[in-house]
Amino acid sequence: MSELSPEEKNLVNSIRDGNQEAFEEMFFEYYAPLCRFSKGYVGTVESARDVVQDVFIKIWSKREHFHIHTSVKAYLFQAVRNHSLNELEKRNRYQAFEEEYFRETDAIMISDADENSKKLTKIIWCIVEEMPEKRKAVFTLYREHGLSYKEIASILGITRKTVENQMGRALNFIRERLEE
Repeated sequence: MSELSPEEKNLVNSIRDGNQEAFEEMFFEYYAPLCRFSKGYVGTVESARDVVQDVFIKIWSKREHFHIHTSVKAYLFQAVRNHSLNELEKRNRYQAFEEEYFRETDAIMISDADENSKKLTKIIWCIVEEMPEKRKAVFTLYREHGLSYKEIASILGITRKTVENQMGRALNFIRERLEE
């Protein structure tokens, strides 16, 4: 490990004593290379800038305890590396939480949708029971049994046009009852 040079010792002592100019000197000398370094970990320029700024803010806010035993450069790169890794870990935890949340939310929404769909289907079939027999027969053969209008006409001995009219009336009847 390289030891602090006399210039670096001066810089560290000045920062520890609250010398803002010394801090700014260190900031401007290392900010850009630290951002490039952090970007390799966190992936985006914005995240890298945040990481580097956080490191410098922490140094300044705890400057009374600012002690370095290696070079300033080595210290700063190690601090940025550690903070970058912490950010990645936080991001991964948040992403895992978010994925789990959406998985649970989707499951609840699907369950609610299924439940609502079942309720609506039950209501519709109760309404169908109130229809006149021929209309109910046409609707039931079409919706429940999946027969075509032509097949229904043949089974009931009516014209295809009558089947269409009865289906239209059945749907209107259901719509009106649901609005009530």
